[in-house]
Amino acid sequence: MIEIVSQPTAVDFSAQINSALPTDLPMLFTSKGNIPCDALRYETEWVTDQRYIIFCERWFLVDELVKSNSHVYGHNPIDGIQSVQQSF
Repeated sequence: MIEIVSQPTAVDFSAQINSALPTDLPMLFTSKGNIPCDALRYETEWVTDQRYIIFCERWFLVDELVKSNSHVYGHNPIDGIQSVQQSF
């Protein structure tokens, strides 16, 4: 007697991966991991000088700084200041 054993079928996870719903919360990667944007306080600051402009973005979880970005634009990059971005 011959016994037929069925082979397991491949599982298609593409439907689960691509099932982002409009109700999903936008998340922001921070030093505390991924946190919903609604839970964070967002602050900006502009610093201007004759040589450069700095735009700072900061995200706070309650009163703790969890993400910070700074964008620097030099008015005269030939003088040694160049556009720079930093984040942590």
